[in-house]
Amino acid sequence: MLLPVKRISMNKPMLRILFSMLLILPATELRAQPVSSAYWQLGGGITIQSFFGDLSVHDFNPGKKIKEESAPGFYFQFIRHLSPLFSAKIQFIHGRMKGANPESGFRFNTKFNELALLPRLNINHLISPRSTSRINTYVVAGVGIINFRARKFNLEDETPEASVGYDELGEKSGNAQNSFVFPLGMEVSFEINNNWALEAGYSMRLHNTDNIDAHIGSTNINDRYSVLHIGVIYAINKSQKNIIRQLDCPEGDGTSRVKKRGRLF
Repeated sequence: MLLPVKRISMNKPMLRILFSMLLILPATELRAQPVSSAYWQLGGGITIQSFFGDLSVHDFNPGKKIKEESAPGFYFQFIRHLSPLFSAKIQFIHGRMKGANPESGFRFNTKFNELALLPRLNINHLISPRSTSRINTYVVAGVGIINFRARKFNLEDETPEASVGYDELGEKSGNAQNSFVFPLGMEVSFEINNNWALEAGYSMRLHNTDNIDAHIGSTNINDRYSVLHIGVIYAINKSQKNIIRQLDCPEGDGTSRVKKRGRLF
């Protein structure tokens, strides 16, 4: 018999707060920096989500974690560079999660959408403010909303045991569950030329509920999941930005390298 998991709804004021943050981002500037230091990037790529919770057993075995408790997805994002040191991104992820625990006798599948606001700190420029390296490393932390539906199955006979947002036949039923996530991680980008760059990142998503897997355990520890992403980035308004950056550089501080490479950072 299918036992629905109690759905935890996010109240409307919380949703308004997050979307207000998303609307503020395009107008945000750092007063200590000239206006010309700000520009946009667009990007997207693939993701791999790995689940950590009651229905996972390979938390300390990366190989089996990727093979048995991970699932693919994709993402796209808008990045606002406020200065060479600070930036922020709006990132959307669509993907799946899966896992199983033979001791408890269950497995699960989850489909989700995530929208997050992620401030970033450029470690290269924190250590060396005049860095013109093609490789940039970022610390990322923020807040987001996950919207998900999940099903839990009995491992012995594959009968459904519980669900979030599905009926007994596996059809969507009612609204998906919304809850907060708190991402924390690292990212690395490599510039190919003035416009294009490659990026990769890994982050852990802390979650404020315990039923991403449609299973509420006895440990009182909320579910978590990690996101590994690989993709490409395209920079906008590079010409104006590069010209003004060159004029702002004092003589002898690497201006010639900026002119030669047409650096973005």
